[in-house]
Amino acid sequence: MHLRTSLIITLLLAFTGLRSQNINYDGDISGITLEDRVYEQNVKTVTLKTNHNPYAPSIIKLNSNEKLTLDFDLLFEDYKYLNYTIIHCNSDWTPSELIKSQYIEGFQSYLIEGFEYSVNTYIPYTHYNVTLPNFNMKMILSGNYVLLVYGDDQSMPVLTKRFVVYEEVINVQTEITRANYLDYRFTHQEVDFKINHPGYEIPNPYQDLYVSILQNYNWNKGIYDLKPRFASNYQLDYNYDYENAFSGGNEFRKFDSKDMRAKTLEIQKTELDTNWRIFLTPEYKRGIGRYSFNDDINGRFVVRKIDRDPTIEADYVWVDFYLESPTQVEEGDVYVNGAFCDWRPTPETKMEYDYDKKAYRKRILLKQGYYNYQYIVLKPNNEIDESIIEGSFWETDNEYLIIVYHREIGLRYDRVIGLIQINFKL
Repeated sequence: MHLRTSLIITLLLAFTGLRSQNINYDGDISGITLEDRVYEQNVKTVTLKTNHNPYAPSIIKLNSNEKLTLDFDLLFEDYKYLNYTIIHCNSDWTPSELIKSQYIEGFQSYLIEGFEYSVNTYIPYTHYNVTLPNFNMKMILSGNYVLLVYGDDQSMPVLTKRFVVYEEVINVQTEITRANYLDYRFTHQEVDFKINHPGYEIPNPYQDLYVSILQNYNWNKGIYDLKPRFASNYQLDYNYDYENAFSGGNEFRKFDSKDMRAKTLEIQKTELDTNWRIFLTPEYKRGIGRYSFNDDINGRFVVRKIDRDPTIEADYVWVDFYLESPTQVEEGDVYVNGAFCDWRPTPETKMEYDYDKKAYRKRILLKQGYYNYQYIVLKPNNEIDESIIEGSFWETDNEYLIIVYHREIGLRYDRVIGLIQINFKL
């Protein structure tokens, strides 16, 4: 297997330059959603890491030594040509007016050269990786970006992944507290902050400045387009009562499948037939009762396998989720949710109600590792509510990311002029 891999790499490198310059990508992004999304069912375990840190958000400083690494697996398939490009976006994740040569140095698209075959796994896969910026492609402007992986042309998207390139032009000071708004006192956290910009002119902050606040780096759980309450002496104040309040949620549920032969508190039993299967311990609703601290990684996941290289030696495992519920949830459909599915309810994560067992059940194929997850309810109006099953507590440990965008006079794109990451923990 390693000999085959080496031979293919050699052949690819010989023809990379020719092929990469002839990739059919004309900039048309119709049919592509500019968010974290997987378009092919056999594409699994997509991560975009900063400096190989699985806990860091997908953000890098412009013109620094920081790197982003994209990893993903293609199940049940041998190697196939996959290409990548990047798309510059406005603060609201619509495509910017820039052409590629204005924000890319190097090739506008390129072949993914990094790949390996899985070793000694019950489910075979090909692992792909690419690092940005690289010799062939470099971002030369700050802003929002989407990394697009596709097949022979852009009409065959494989996946999209968001990331942010920022500059340090301004300074952000923040404080996260228990919400002051009376109705939110026991359930929400308040994110107050100030933007200091000495020496940097922002003539009209109410029109030209745009702020995004994310909880746990989840783009689907954010506050957007918040305007300053006060502006004076090169300082903008964003101290609100409820406009900047987030539901605290609850600590995430978790399990660890790094060692399939070891039984943990979260795993009731394991089985091996044609491939591995694990059954999680039956779980319950947590919306009623007091807050209880439970150490977690705020919804993320980390691929790992004991004493092995998890990149190519971790196996894919069927995970059985089991949520006891005397009756069906009336408010909507129940889903398993977390970073592993890009925080999006999908058919693959929708739970089914078992009337005999009086429980919601779902089996999901996941790569070995440590996973955080929660149970959410998708209402008929497409609103996601995590509090129905998990509850919401102001004491919950959460991470926040504040991103500041500025559309300068005469510019055709939104600069990211600063950001801050902060953890709320009692």
